[in-house]
Amino acid sequence: RAIQLLKAYAKWRLESQIYKADKDRLKDQLESGFLLFMEDSRCVDGRTIIVIRLVLHNPKKFLPKDVVIALHNVVLYGLKSDPLVQAKGFTVLMDMTNARYGNFDMGIASAVSKALNSTLPMRYGKLIVYNPPFFFSTLFKLMYIFLSKKMRQRMVRVFPATTKPESATLHEYIDRVNLPTFFGGAQQISTLNFAADVVDNMQG
Repeated sequence: RAIQLLKAYAKWRLESQIYKADKDRLKDQLESGFLLFMEDSRCVDGRTIIVIRLVLHNPKKFLPKDVVIALHNVVLYGLKSDPLVQAKGFTVLMDMTNARYGNFDMGIASAVSKALNSTLPMRYGKLIVYNPPFFFSTLFKLMYIFLSKKMRQRMVRVFPATTKPESATLHEYIDRVNLPTFFGGAQQISTLNFAADVVDNMQG
């Protein structure tokens, strides 16, 4: 399985020429805070955390390919910063707080699902969808066909305790001390420094 993934990644990297990505464009996207790698944080299963904040995504400015390029470089940055990430994998936390219909792009669901399952050199243990808006259920039915069976099985939806007290809470998967401050956690993050570090780490 590992050899197959490596071959698929090498082929995709060559065909897509993703290593020739526009550094200024990537930096601009990461500085928005849309995509973060929590280098010093772990979920309860010991995996490093990637955060996607959908409310900060602008589909008119950044296309699905831009999102995949950003995710690719964030993953490579994570693997380089901590070799154990390759063994344990990532937990992906998708924050939908205050997201509007205009933040969604159906093409991203297809592109990211394909990247996570067949092209990016990463393992992921869980996809946590946090605080999805009321219209997400309708969108999810449309997105479902783009998601792999593996991704569907590893996806969980959680809500703030004040919204749905009976549902699972985020702290069941990630302790407060490991969450960023915008989740009420303890982790301080500079998106400007993070963006600069990821761009500096780019290969090619």
